[in-house]
Amino acid sequence: MLALATACSSKFGFGDPGGGDGRERFSVFYSEPGRDQDTMIDKHVDDELVKLIDGAERYMYLAVYNFNMNSVVQAVLRADQRNVDVRIVGDIDEFYTSGYQAMYVNNINMTLGNATGIQHDKFAVVDDKYVFMGTGNISDTDMVRNNNNWYIIGNETLVKLYKDEFLQMHNGLFAAQKRQRSATTTVIINNNPLEIYFSPYLGAEAMDRIITLVESAKTSIHYMIFADTHDELDAAIVKMARQRGIPAYGIHDSTFVIGISEEAPKLYSAGFNNDGSMSATGPFVRWDGNENTSVKNNPAHGGKMHCKTLLVDAGTPNARMATGSFNWSDNAINNNDENVIIVNQARVVNTIYEQWKGAWGIANDMALKVVQHGTVASAGDIVI
Repeated sequence: MLALATACSSKFGFGDPGGGDGRERFSVFYSEPGRDQDTMIDKHVDDELVKLIDGAERYMYLAVYNFNMNSVVQAVLRADQRNVDVRIVGDIDEFYTSGYQAMYVNNINMTLGNATGIQHDKFAVVDDKYVFMGTGNISDTDMVRNNNNWYIIGNETLVKLYKDEFLQMHNGLFAAQKRQRSATTTVIINNNPLEIYFSPYLGAEAMDRIITLVESAKTSIHYMIFADTHDELDAAIVKMARQRGIPAYGIHDSTFVIGISEEAPKLYSAGFNNDGSMSATGPFVRWDGNENTSVKNNPAHGGKMHCKTLLVDAGTPNARMATGSFNWSDNAINNNDENVIIVNQARVVNTIYEQWKGAWGIANDMALKVVQHGTVASAGDIVI
């Protein structure tokens, strides 16, 4: 059944009894695409989502944008055959892709939107037990060839928030038609607060919270970002680095460095003193070195820094993080269906810091390689 909206790894799971972080599950996964097909490590993150879906007993609700990961598609169909209540929310413009087509052909209960932007969420809710969410789409490109991270969280209150959000969209309410259903955006997981924001009705609050997170940094700022077009956030990063002396390090997707966004070059330029020397605290900005495409030299088929992740005070017991589907853009704030979480569990954040360090190493290697081959005058020419 198909309905159209009217508005037409590194991984770990902790929380076992006796664990120091509490009893609730908070598992972390991230892709390792390397520089190319020869250096990638397939972490099989899709297997983790498949396990959740195969274990569903009552319902499985899945919000997708790009959707063609065959292992997940097959798990959804198996759940439907077990008479699990299977429902899908997706983006109307993605209907031609294989996952959507499989849902349609098999008469899966599916609602598509959003007429004013995109349905950009990527999350699943299973049996009032777990939320699966993250930066990456449920696609072979995002789960293997792009840089992304995902989470499985077991918390009753968080599940209810995601379930309520899903059901609004499944009932045909997307973008500005949706309403905030809960008075709180904060839940307690393993004795630590976790904040959740959905766009667009909390899009502005989400961006304000990310800026506040930057301004709260005591030791460092690290980030990985796909689309960055937000002046105020980048101004906050520059201010923290240049005026407060907090080192800031960022990795941008190359497609948003060349010709699409002015933000990465502005951040890069801000890292230099008037005499041309590099600031001691940055901002230090690199474009990603991920060239892992399914069609060589075709960036549309992978090779993207697709994370939307900000780390504050990473590597310390006070590490915090913002992550989710939410790019740093006006569309994410005002038009798209999105979600972002603010994480205050250092063990989670510091695991993603390992992802950041790996991606930064590849980005630095890329800068050195180009300089050594004499194709640019300096590393600065390619890292903006």
